[in-house]
Amino acid sequence: EFRRVLFRSVLSIFKKYKKVTRKQLIEITKVCPATISNDLKVLMQAGKIVRRTPTNSPRSHFFELS
Repeated sequence: EFRRVLFRSVLSIFKKYKKVTRKQLIEITKVCPATISNDLKVLMQAGKIVRRTPTNSPRSHFFELS
C-alpha cells in the first residue's frame, strides 16, 4: 500500500513541476534515497518517466514525464 501511495505521490510531483531531480524528490517526499532511486527505475521501466542528461556531469541529469 505504501508503495502505491508513494508512486502516486511521485507522479503527482512530476505533473506539478514537469522536471524533477532525484534530490528534489527526496526532499519533497522525505523518503530515503534508495527508495526514491528504486521508484525512479520502476517508473522508467514502465515508461512513465524518462531520464534526461543535458551534460556529461552526473549532477546535471533530471527526470520528466514521458
